[in-house]
Amino acid sequence: MFVLDKWYFDAIAPDGTAFIGYTAALRWLGLTVGYDAFLLSPPDAPARERSSVGGSNPPVRHRDDVAWHSPGIGVAGSWRRTDPRVRQRLHTSERGSVLWICEMPRSRARITIGDDAIEGTGYVERLRLTIPPNDLPLDTLHWGRFHAPGETLVWIAWQYGLGGSWIFRNSVRQTRAGLIDQGILGLDGGATLEFSGRRALRDRYLVPALAAVPGLGRRAGGRLANMHETKWVGCGVLRGTDTTLQGWLIHEEVTWRAQRD
Repeated sequence: MFVLDKWYFDAIAPDGTAFIGYTAALRWLGLTVGYDAFLLSPPDAPARERSSVGGSNPPVRHRDDVAWHSPGIGVAGSWRRTDPRVRQRLHTSERGSVLWICEMPRSRARITIGDDAIEGTGYVERLRLTIPPNDLPLDTLHWGRFHAPGETLVWIAWQYGLGGSWIFRNSVRQTRAGLIDQGILGLDGGATLEFSGRRALRDRYLVPALAAVPGLGRRAGGRLANMHETKWVGCGVLRGTDTTLQGWLIHEEVTWRAQRD
């Protein structure tokens, strides 16, 4: 049986320094594995990454606060909610389901990594999968979030196979909106989000990254062998009828395609 319970945390400081953290517990292929990791990317210096395999450190939740402390990778952080939670079941079948809980579409975040600290607007989500990635009825996943003064956007889009998109503005579903290569169209009130000035955070195949998990990398085959992630941080411009707002965003594409375009 496949069960993945994964928490994702991020924060972007005013100068563009980006933090991404993960803690996950996985049961699959006869293995039970915990995993913690972080990535810290300043705008003018090489990114730092660290991971720990063997045990995960799930966050501690209160009403409007989440605290995460992982001694194995030297990270401690806190996120305080400023926008309402969003909960969405993205897929259900006889093979399993995908439950997405956006605990904090937007938050005030503070993270320490050793002697370094980052403060800014942050995001927290929890993803629970009971279906292996090989069996997901899609071959491309897009995810992202955007924060500007008084505005929060979060999006998930699946391409091919099942397809579908879930776009939320200030925690309200945008049923007419759609994701394009350089932004989002059709938001309430005729608003659009434009992506610009992106900086790569990650660009890699995932199977080599799984080699750090004892026994998992060699067992992961099929479509998973082609799984590739690209993640970047950048600027966004939200244009409405009478307002234009700028802010920071993080966007990710994961593809299972045998050949990438």
